[in-house]
Amino acid sequence: MGLRYDLPSSTVVAHLISGSGTPPRVTHAEVEAFLRSLQHDHDRMLSLHGDFEDDVRRAARESTTRLQSATFQRWDAYLPHDVLDSCLAPLARIFRSYGLLVLPIGNRHDGHDLDLFASEAARAPGHGILTLIPGLYQPAVNVQVLDPDDGVRDALRRRDEWPGAIFILRDGRSVFLPLDTAYERLMTIVRSGLPGVDPARTWSILNEEERQRRRPPVRRRLLHLSDLHLGTQRAARAQDFLLANLGRFMPLDHVVISGDLFNNPLAKHREAYEHFVHQVRRHTRKLPVVVPGNHDQRISGISFWRLGGRRRQMVELDWSRGLVHDAETRMAFFCFDSANTGNMARGSVSQDQLLKVGTKFDTENLDAELRGHLRIAVVHHHPYPYPAPNETPVTGPRTWPGRERLLEMTDAQSFLTWCAGRDISLVLHGHRHVPRLVIDDVATGQPRGQHRRITTVGCGTSLGAGGSPMSFNVIEWNAESRSWSVDFQISRPDGQGFHSVMVQASPPPGRG
Repeated sequence: MGLRYDLPSSTVVAHLISGSGTPPRVTHAEVEAFLRSLQHDHDRMLSLHGDFEDDVRRAARESTTRLQSATFQRWDAYLPHDVLDSCLAPLARIFRSYGLLVLPIGNRHDGHDLDLFASEAARAPGHGILTLIPGLYQPAVNVQVLDPDDGVRDALRRRDEWPGAIFILRDGRSVFLPLDTAYERLMTIVRSGLPGVDPARTWSILNEEERQRRRPPVRRRLLHLSDLHLGTQRAARAQDFLLANLGRFMPLDHVVISGDLFNNPLAKHREAYEHFVHQVRRHTRKLPVVVPGNHDQRISGISFWRLGGRRRQMVELDWSRGLVHDAETRMAFFCFDSANTGNMARGSVSQDQLLKVGTKFDTENLDAELRGHLRIAVVHHHPYPYPAPNETPVTGPRTWPGRERLLEMTDAQSFLTWCAGRDISLVLHGHRHVPRLVIDDVATGQPRGQHRRITTVGCGTSLGAGGSPMSFNVIEWNAESRSWSVDFQISRPDGQGFHSVMVQASPPPGRG
């Protein structure tokens, strides 16, 4: 059996089949559009049995009625989990009769191969397999999914291996496989002779060691932490939990910490930070790339003219200055101290800093040795206000009227223009304790009106300062295909466990 889909809506269908875990974040408008498409778009379904299509349309109509009567929220608001489950219950009864969901995925130039694969999978007789016929992506478009399961998350991380397929079992386990391997595993499942999908046997087939027909891509992994606020009781209690969870992302090629390393510029707080870094070094061979924040230089993070500043601990801190580059991973980090000046909790990057960093880059790149490197700017303050018009919300904002004026980066546009002129693709920051993602085309300041696409990634507070959720970001970079992804990981402050709340995948340049 098959339904046509796009990748973000597949999280809804996956939840319909498994019913396990927390439902994904979807708005009233998104759910209603999905339900109406099941009722009216005849090409969304591929079935050997006409009653399947009739049953789905009938259930979709009932779900639509429930949705319209159960909620009065704005159309762009996320549905409460209980409302979503109640509205989708009629469809869930149908979908949970299947044991395996197959989601082909790829770009538009993969359409023919994916349609053949999807059609064959959808027609597999008597095996409880439901196939979602793929909606295809423009090769040059970024792909984002909120609250992805493991298979969707892995597919976005491995976009340079598309086309492929995601397999999701009814118990919620999922995995991504490249298309050739996916076809082999699907045929093995179909030929198993079992009357339905046996979860243990199917999972074993899907996870057999993959016979590589080509050399697998080499991906480099970057961990982004921020706003540790070490020196507080909260940070002391939370750091073992954070460090234990980093083991899932080994190996780490680099660690970046974007400021507010300690809570106050005091010797005992700096010592707590140094102990933490010693523990982090167990996960990576390289020294962390570190920039300071306002709490590292100002009492309680605030200064007013000359009051509140205390820089002695900063002088003793070994933080990353200027340019840090690594030929092995082909990453180059442009490091800035945005908390060096500014009143209250504001920050800025002066022309003098930009000039020094630019001079260091040009000196070390005389023979174009840094060509092909992923260029990353690391700064504490956020270069876009909260919220930004072009922002993708990762979590709910924590703000109030007037707050932005006390925390802003005052020369943000000139900083971004400099980054665009230096071909910087990625900006990492902290400061606001809120994970965020902004993708923007920024003018380079050069003649002919040239622009550079810059992705700005904010990390929340990695140790849950002030009772906020704990968060970190994992960025994976493939220097060969020049593609990368960012995975936003969050845990409630009570240590419930880190999970992916959004994955953003960039397209490999030059494909399609």
